[in-house]
Formats: sequence, structure tokens, C-alpha cells
Amino acid sequence: MPVFTRIILKSALCSLIIPALFWIAGCGGGGGSAAPPLPENVTVKVFCGRGVQGTDPGVYSQKRNTAFNYAFSLSAGYKDLQVQLAGDVVASSGSPLVDKDISVIATAVPAAELPRFKANTHTHTTESDGSLSPEEIVSRYHDLGYQVLFITDHNRITEATSPAGMLVIPGEELTPNNSVRHANALFATRTIIPGNRQAVDYLKEVIDSGALAMLNHPVWIIGWSLQDILPLTGVSLIEIYNGSGELQGYHDPLTLWDSLLSSGRLWYGVASDDAHEPIEIGRGWIMIQADRLDQAGIRQGLENGSFYGSTGIDLCRLDYAAGVVYIESRNGETVDFFGNNGVLLQRVTGPFGQYAVQGSDRYVRVVVTGKNGIKAWTQPLYWTAAP
Repeated sequence: MPVFTRIILKSALCSLIIPALFWIAGCGGGGGSAAPPLPENVTVKVFCGRGVQGTDPGVYSQKRNTAFNYAFSLSAGYKDLQVQLAGDVVASSGSPLVDKDISVIATAVPAAELPRFKANTHTHTTESDGSLSPEEIVSRYHDLGYQVLFITDHNRITEATSPAGMLVIPGEELTPNNSVRHANALFATRTIIPGNRQAVDYLKEVIDSGALAMLNHPVWIIGWSLQDILPLTGVSLIEIYNGSGELQGYHDPLTLWDSLLSSGRLWYGVASDDAHEPIEIGRGWIMIQADRLDQAGIRQGLENGSFYGSTGIDLCRLDYAAGVVYIESRNGETVDFFGNNGVLLQRVTGPFGQYAVQGSDRYVRVVVTGKNGIKAWTQPLYWTAAP
């Protein structure tokens, strides 16, 4: 090896080794301070939802690496007891070994509570611009555990057979020639062609036909604006999550929703797929509370706002009682309460939350967020008309 090469290598090694020795000396390899010892005790937080009895809720101090005993049972009139330990579903009683701060979470739902049905309100097939046939799209949603599916092809009604345990309901996406202010006619009985008409005119025809109107993807390209919507009557459903639009980068219809709620009109937010391709299937849905799985029951749930939107969060309580908004989920990690003009009123860490309504609150809606950003959106659990 040439002399000058050996000199260069020797210098390079010195430049790496000497700083490394200093680092070792300063980080415990030669006289540095040791890491502080772990605390002897850790914290155990116990949460009980309604309908649960047993271990008293509260905050406990527990010795590290010892068992924490807990036991929960159902109160009379409740069902579906579930206990979570630090985010993992476990049995309703047990003795976990505690080596870090943990949360033990128990929840149940009333036995008399109406069931909720998983539904998608915005779907396309090969009868318009979808890539799957009506039979294929129904099969995909059925396999994913949906109980309700609206097929909403553009400017036409597509018929499809309902498989066992699933209700396929006719719909139509009204698609004007002169704008992207699209709207769904749910429970459609006849095709309505919007042409070049104004939205107020073709939506009136939807309502007069007996169908239920829903405004679609308000922030897609140049969609629905507040000025477009305020003159409308007889419409109370608007998409707040559109899976296809999200994939294309169109976000935040929540700002528009909050503006509508703050204007004194009660609008219900819908999450849907707007599925044209298989990749768009199962991205967003609503859970509709109804006494039965038929068109009358599902329609009543939509008209009353008895549903919530989700991309994966499972809610087991959402209500307003005695001046307090309550929310419970099975897999949420953060609870956000929003009010007038979308202002964040309160944030709670964990699957449960409650908010005491203030005199200045016109409405309170809740967003629950879980792992990997999955969400659930409630309707306004408290709302009052503008003075």
C-alpha cells in the first residue's frame, strides 16, 4: 500500500475512533451517570362505563411487577360487557402483571337499545362509471359485513337483489351537466335528470318524488358552498367523509358542516365510500340505529339523525342527558368535543368522555380518534335553533 494511502486511512480512523471514545466515556462507558432507576410504583386507571359494576373506577397506585386484580360484571338490563386492558381486549376479570402505567376499561350497552346497522350510502357500478357489476358490488359489501347498501349510479336507478341479512336500496346520484354539485336521491322510485337546472329545482323534485336527498362530496373540485346550501329546504344530509375524495386529496368538509350548524340549521353528517373501484370499498360508513332492517326502519334512522359516521371506531354510547354530552367507544384513544363554528371545546384522552354544555353552546358534536387515525363522527348530540 503506498505511504500516502496509509496516512489517509490512519487519519480517517482516528477521526472516527477518538470521538467514539469520548461518546462512550460520556454515556456510561467510562464514568458517566447511570440511568435513573424505574419508580417502584406505577399507575392503574380504572374506567367503568354505564351498566358495569365491580372494580371501583379511579386511579390506583400499584407496585411494579405485581398483579392487579379486577373483576367486572353487568348491571341488570345491560349486555355486551367488554373489558380492555391497555388497549387489548381481555376477559371480564383477571389479574394482569403490572410493569407500566395501564388503563383497565369496562363498558356495556343497554339490552333494550336498538341495534345499529352498517350502511354505505354512495356506491357505483358498471351501470354508470363503476368498475364492478351490481352483483359484484353487492357481494363485496356483503362479505365486509354491511347490512345496508344504496346503489347510486349517475342519473339512473340500478336494481340489485338483496342477499340474506342485507338490504340493497335503490338510489341515484343526480349529476348536473353544468356543475359538480352532485346529490343522492336515497330510496329512489324514479329517475330524475338534473340537466342544467339549479340545485334548488332538482332537489325539490327529489323531495317531491318521496326520496331522501343527500348532498355529496361538498369539497370535491368546486362542490357545494354555504351560499349554495342555505336556500335549500327539505334536505338535512351532507357527506362529511367521502372515501373516493379522500384518496384524491380532497379533505375538510367539516368546516362547511360547522358553518351550517352554526347558521341555525340542523344537518346530519354522513360518511361514505363513493366507491367506483375496489380500492374505495369499505373506507367510510355509517352505523344506523333502527328497530328493524327494512326500508322504513333505515329511513327513519336517517331522517332522525340516529346514526354516526366511522372509518373504524366502534361507539357504544352517544347521548345527551341532564346537560351533559356523553360518549363511549370500544377502540378510541382521543375524544374531541366541538361547538360553535367548529371550535374545540374539550379534549379527553381515552375511550370515554363527557362534556357539560355551557350556556353559549349552540351545538356539541364529537369526534373520536383511534390507532392509525381511524375516526368516528357523531351528529350534534346537543343542538338548539338559532335565536
